[in-house]
Amino acid sequence: MRAILIAVLTVCLARHGLSQLDPNIVFKGAGGKVPDSYGDAQKKAAETENLRLRNQQLQQQIQQQKNAASSRTGQQVGGQQGIISGQFAPPTGAQFATFGMGNGRMWAALAPPARLTYLSGMRDVVLLLAPPEADAFFAGDFSPAEIAASIDSFYLVPENARIPVVEAIQICIAKFKGGTAASIESATVDARQRAAGR
Repeated sequence: MRAILIAVLTVCLARHGLSQLDPNIVFKGAGGKVPDSYGDAQKKAAETENLRLRNQQLQQQIQQQKNAASSRTGQQVGGQQGIISGQFAPPTGAQFATFGMGNGRMWAALAPPARLTYLSGMRDVVLLLAPPEADAFFAGDFSPAEIAASIDSFYLVPENARIPVVEAIQICIAKFKGGTAASIESATVDARQRAAGR
């Protein structure tokens, strides 16, 4: 725009017998200075290159952090890889399942984030397939982390290791809902007997 304005001004001055512009004339709005477009372009290119290099460094740092997190959360369980790069991969094998369902051994082998993922998936399946019974899988305003902690405590008792996680969830939810110690113990004993095949 400025170049067009200067060209028009030069043509007008030439028509009136003035062949040159006085370099001491100050143009309003320009601060008395015409920008150096080549210098500005070099400066902009340098800034862009610096941003590109900084972005590259940040991407490398992020990748290093992901690799470090992956090595911390990856765990060997019964010859099977547990959690790798945040992906959910439950361990497999007869000792990790009761009646084809994940049990306390499987639960203990999962990293804490995978346990929350498991609970979330379980809740979604229950809502989809069994709406009338869904109430047994919800604990009011208790968080999934609180429910997971309760399940962790439940499986600290060695006799509970073979109980499927689905039943452990129901027993823990009953506790959250104020179930009596006798009813919780009765449900636990029944679950142990079912898991033992009695």
